[in-house]
Amino acid sequence: MDNIQVTPLFSVPLYTNILMLTEDEKQFFREQPYVRMSSNNGFYTQDKKILENEKLSRLKNEIMENIRYYLLEIYKIDLSTIEFYITTSWCNKHVKNDFAHRHNHKNSIFSGVLYFDIAPSSGNLVIESHTSLLPSALFEFKHTEWNIFNSRVWKVYPKENLVTIFPSTLMHYVESNTTDTERYSVPFNVFVKGKLGWDEMELHL
Repeated sequence: MDNIQVTPLFSVPLYTNILMLTEDEKQFFREQPYVRMSSNNGFYTQDKKILENEKLSRLKNEIMENIRYYLLEIYKIDLSTIEFYITTSWCNKHVKNDFAHRHNHKNSIFSGVLYFDIAPSSGNLVIESHTSLLPSALFEFKHTEWNIFNSRVWKVYPKENLVTIFPSTLMHYVESNTTDTERYSVPFNVFVKGKLGWDEMELHL
């Protein structure tokens, strides 16, 4: 048994970090005009490029620093001929019993969420397994514990100033806010421009 080696093959990196939002930045989000979503499970800002506002330039730069770290240090992407940038961003407000339905983010490569005004039991971010190769996807087994190898979903427990970044293809949802505290989150989507690949696979965006 001394030679056992387990490789987390084809892993999907889920990135989290803590950013320090200022009270002015939080208040800016709170004071935005919100509309009820057509799905009737939350509110979001009318502005879908909210991080472009000059009042949030410091925050946007900090988010971009985390995106670059994710790309460079985890995915090891060569950024010499390409640039990743935030395409859309907005703020969600979930009052009591609001939630986010199961979805992923189209027309983007990576997505992220920044949280603030988070109370305990205000709802977790639940990310679903991206693969059907798991034995548990074909058969129903009992497990003595859940881990990164056998879990069908993975929960992110939001806390104040938490940012998370993940591939946009991952299906995810947010549990209901069971508190009387308004829960705020700032989702953003990331795309790429520049020269991708080489030779017959080269692509200019």
